[in-house]
Amino acid sequence: MWKGRNVYRAYNPFVKNPNTEKQQLHRALFKTIADLSNRFAVAINHGYKQKANNEHTTTRGLFLKDNMPFVHANTVDSVTIDYADMIVARGSMHCPRFGTPQFDTPQQVDVSFNTDLIGCSTADDKIALFVYCPDAKAGILSPLSGASMVKRSAGSISVDVPAYWNGMKVHVWGFALAGVDEPTYIDNYGGWMYPLMASDSMYLGTGNIS
Repeated sequence: MWKGRNVYRAYNPFVKNPNTEKQQLHRALFKTIADLSNRFAVAINHGYKQKANNEHTTTRGLFLKDNMPFVHANTVDSVTIDYADMIVARGSMHCPRFGTPQFDTPQQVDVSFNTDLIGCSTADDKIALFVYCPDAKAGILSPLSGASMVKRSAGSISVDVPAYWNGMKVHVWGFALAGVDEPTYIDNYGGWMYPLMASDSMYLGTGNIS
């Protein structure tokens, strides 16, 4: 039994591996998306949490399934990633309408967002901003607890990034997470908001850290 499912494992002693060019390309693609799932884990562990629980699977498995189409390769040494199409959160909550990321403050990314309460949303929803730096092969997620957590009612959010990212290019995504600790009926939505719920993520753009 694994995550509520009956599973089994079988061993194949006769593995065929001709190591064709097509196989090599597929392995290069899979390695790239698997590496990204590790680097994006801080975001997708929140953004896919409820969906993974409901479907009795893993957050990284869902991330791979959604984002594999956005990784391409003509050769094993020329893998490209469509960052603007990538998804880091999935859910039925209302995603704020985010503005364009700003990079004027050193080692910081600033983004404004709309505070309208539409559909499945409350003023206390948590707003998550994920900043990924390909050169550093690392990502930063805004705080989701404590005094630094940003709620939907705030209208803006900032994320501090490491000083060594100075001059490096980053990609930015935003999404919302439920701020409730128990099932809560939302009149505007005509339904229930549950803990761990998320909105779909939105790609906000790219820029260089100053």
